[in-house]
Amino acid sequence: MPIDADKHMEPEPSIAEAASVCFIQSLPTELLCGIFMMCGAPDNLFDYPRDEVVRCRDGYTDLPMYSRATVLLSRVCARWFSITRSCPQLWTMVDVPLPQFRDVAALKLCLLHSAGLPLTLRINDIHYTPEHRRNADACRQFMRLVASVPQRWTEISIIVQFAPPNMLDMMQDLIILPRGSFISLRKATLRFIEDEGLPTVQARLWQMFYSSAALRIVQWHQVFVYAPTNTLQRLTHVGLSPIFPQDLMGLLKALPAVQVLQATVSRASADLDIRDGGSLISVVSTPLVLPHLRVLMLGGCFVWDWSRFFSGITTPILDRLDLTTTGVQALAIEEMLSRSDAHLSMLALHYISRGYEDQIVTLLRCVPLRKLRIMRYCHWQDTYDDIPDIFDPSPFLQTTTLLSMDTYQDAEDLYRALPATHK
Repeated sequence: MPIDADKHMEPEPSIAEAASVCFIQSLPTELLCGIFMMCGAPDNLFDYPRDEVVRCRDGYTDLPMYSRATVLLSRVCARWFSITRSCPQLWTMVDVPLPQFRDVAALKLCLLHSAGLPLTLRINDIHYTPEHRRNADACRQFMRLVASVPQRWTEISIIVQFAPPNMLDMMQDLIILPRGSFISLRKATLRFIEDEGLPTVQARLWQMFYSSAALRIVQWHQVFVYAPTNTLQRLTHVGLSPIFPQDLMGLLKALPAVQVLQATVSRASADLDIRDGGSLISVVSTPLVLPHLRVLMLGGCFVWDWSRFFSGITTPILDRLDLTTTGVQALAIEEMLSRSDAHLSMLALHYISRGYEDQIVTLLRCVPLRKLRIMRYCHWQDTYDDIPDIFDPSPFLQTTTLLSMDTYQDAEDLYRALPATHK
């Protein structure tokens, strides 16, 4: 460039002038609202049904929460205040740790500015709240607001891991609602560590939730299932921990619409050998046909032989099988898949005990797994066993199969990314 040419160039803004320009404020309101809706982070803990043994070993991460983020965004400037108030979708996700007084205030804003839209409630006490901040009064006020609009909740997911508060005290305003109040509830889970009394608070709340004709997705924790027949017949996604082995087939008979099933089996009797639970699974003369079952997740160290179970079901569209802290019976699984004319897209084997390596190899070589796209394998872990699990399934996989040995969520993301034709 000639030396004289620079005098014809536009002067560049100073650093101070450039810093004063806020380009985000030039974005249209609709785009800003879309950006605001991404300022929280989805908590994968609530993608249930899921196997919590696997999820727990991956660990938990504190995540930015949508409801708190929305309140903070509204305080940035007058324009952002106006935008958040005019975008009701921003206020429909109520996700909190154990409720604090600031969450009470945030929930009031959610109820005020969500324009009557359906609401989601997620309380996750795994995001640990120190004891000096576990305020029973804040919890009561928060749940009183929840109880004030029972017809608007499409999801209620509550995990309270620690005490205080007392569960009956915290949930009293929900329990006293008339039966049939939760008319829109589609998805629910309750997990209370400190839950005493008969019936438990969980059991009483579940009876309230069962009255919703919209209920489709449940994860039961440490509660006996006394759901009405019509409720069970509508469920499509079911997780339960624990269930006794002798109850498993009976439950399946009651779930004709089930698409995703996660079951963790518990010992039915203290006198039963830790690995003999499979002998208690009911034998059926004709296999149960589960025409909608796509995903099956089984676990529990009290059943090591699932042969009776696999011999008792037919699953024509089964696409994914997860086994956790248990054994592998290759022939029973192959026969079940062949009888069903089903082909797995994903197989997950988590913490399979030693001695099942040959069974795993046999399973990987069977015809119904020739279309396998994803395998997740987690090595056996035993704090009392110094010998590492060095089994490597990769030599026995098809060249088109992806092997994931990373976190639970990595494998989930791979599975979700599969084209619909492979699921």
